[in-house]
Amino acid sequence: MACTICSARMSKNEYWILNIVGGVCAVLMVVVLVLGYMNEGLNQSAVAGQNMLNKAQQAQSKAQTILGRVFQDSQKEPALADLLLRYDFRFGTNLPVTSPGATQGTNSAEPRVAKEHS
Repeated sequence: MACTICSARMSKNEYWILNIVGGVCAVLMVVVLVLGYMNEGLNQSAVAGQNMLNKAQQAQSKAQTILGRVFQDSQKEPALADLLLRYDFRFGTNLPVTSPGATQGTNSAEPRVAKEHS
């Protein structure tokens, strides 16, 4: 039966080229789906890491506030100062910081605590 709508027939070469192009398009669609799935997982991991960093920054800020208050109170209360010295806690503005990524020997106004190990 001849096609009444179209007058031209497809050659074997055109048929195979069309099939190959269709196959390539199908493979590309699968690749896009897989990459989208992987991207979603990476985004969730990045959000979890960012949340962890935010919590750590909040904890650091609170710890610095507490340390500042302890430092101020140790200036007023000799018993607190003696207790801190007994457990080898030293306050200073130019003490080395042992946390990863921190700069060492900074001259900030925030008090820092160094625990001396024997």
